[in-house]
Amino acid sequence: MAKARPKIPAELKRQVLLEAGHQCAIPTCKKTPVEIAHIVPWSRVKSHKFENLIALCPACHARYDRTKEIDRKSIRQYKVNLGILNQRYTDTERQLMMALLEMLRKMNKDFQRRGWPPYRLCEPGLVGDSSLRISADMWWVVSNLLEDGLIELRQEGKEELTEGEWLRGAQMILITEKGREFLEHWVNADPL
Repeated sequence: MAKARPKIPAELKRQVLLEAGHQCAIPTCKKTPVEIAHIVPWSRVKSHKFENLIALCPACHARYDRTKEIDRKSIRQYKVNLGILNQRYTDTERQLMMALLEMLRKMNKDFQRRGWPPYRLCEPGLVGDSSLRISADMWWVVSNLLEDGLIELRQEGKEELTEGEWLRGAQMILITEKGREFLEHWVNADPL
């Protein structure tokens, strides 16, 4: 008789859910609720290990396991990218990247509605007019994104800021070319 598949230990399940922020690990999805999926099927590995588990919504889990619309290489890269994102960026920075991604997504829908060709995430000047702003004295909240050159802070209408201007008022958050490329890699399950 075949050995019954044991439950995923609660602490391990919690770690996988925390890694993905309790939402689908696929950045273009992010839906809830989620299920814990094996990257390499349980039937082959017969074990529950953190590096082989990922949080997926039921639809993405089915697209991966049953219909094979999502390939294993992509799922593995989503898992690796989660590790990089969680080690380097704060929750606020990850949320900001998701907001920028959502703004780009909305722009694409608007482009399609108007009959314009769809944008690519890496085309320059797409989010420069965004309404995302941060108080100048809160720059440290996004310091890793700034340090990595994924975003810039700028006062409206100014290319460069003096030290005094930097410390006053609200700054626009602009995604850089490097930031657009980062988002494109993240969405396409390419290495970050």
